[in-house]
Amino acid sequence: YLTPTFAFSPVTEVINEGWRCGPDTITDVNNVFKHYLGVHYYHNYTSGKLPMEPSSQRYIMEFEAGQPFEKHGMEWSVVRVKGQSFMLHQIRKMVGLGISIVRGHTSLKTLDEAWGMKRIDIPRAPGLGLMLDQ
Repeated sequence: YLTPTFAFSPVTEVINEGWRCGPDTITDVNNVFKHYLGVHYYHNYTSGKLPMEPSSQRYIMEFEAGQPFEKHGMEWSVVRVKGQSFMLHQIRKMVGLGISIVRGHTSLKTLDEAWGMKRIDIPRAPGLGLMLDQ
């Protein structure tokens, strides 16, 4: 998933295309993304799945934001997700919730609750940056 790094900016900051990651920004992002690793129920990350439904269980092996790079005056990061299989909107919702946590809109508690019985509305990251490989 290709995203401008200003997506990782704190909600309290006024940002523009000139925003750049701080020294710990990518580390903080990856500390959130690592919570997705392993086997979890992703019923809240797609539609039509019930809590604890076996078909909503997925195995995520890797999930990390790469080091920022500049292109056309903006800073970008490639977020790589490697998993056994994915459901409709799952990656976009994983990235969307991760960004919401990094920015300060919600906390890691929301991520933990998303695997439970409660139905949670999770934001989707825009589809424009999603690239599938292999």
